Amino acid sequence: MPTLVVQGANDPMGRPEELPDLSHVDLAVVPDADHGLAVPKRASISQDEAMEIVVECTLEWVVREVAG
Repeated sequence: MPTLVVQGANDPMGRPEELPDLSHVDLAVVPDADHGLAVPKRASISQDEAMEIVVECTLEWVVREVAG
């Protein structure tokens, strides 16, 4: 089953290499973000930009995988 994983680059709760099978997984990584997708104030991107990444990659995935 196609799956989208959106993960912060600084998420301590799992790395892509820890996932057992990535063959059906699309991975989107938000730079500097943590597990809750929050970015620190001195990050390379703003919190708004982080949320734009989440929305954009999710929308693209839904259009590609669900809407066809």
